[in-house]
Amino acid sequence: ILIMDIEGGEVDTLPYSVDFLKKCRLVIWETHDWACGSEGTQRCRDALKSAGLVHVDTEGDTEAWLRVDN
Repeated sequence: ILIMDIEGGEVDTLPYSVDFLKKCRLVIWETHDWACGSEGTQRCRDALKSAGLVHVDTEGDTEAWLRVDN
């Protein structure tokens, strides 16, 4: 399980961490469009998808992604 809220640093972390994300069953992260823009947020979502995770819920700016193949 990965819980991430690093005030915009997600865009500098998630896109480069696909191999690590492939080991996670659940990722909860807070989006920060104000810090990294909508393109940066989309790059993070693309990394989560590339790691085999599926978006399952959103509450405000917080998203939950789950591995459904386990």
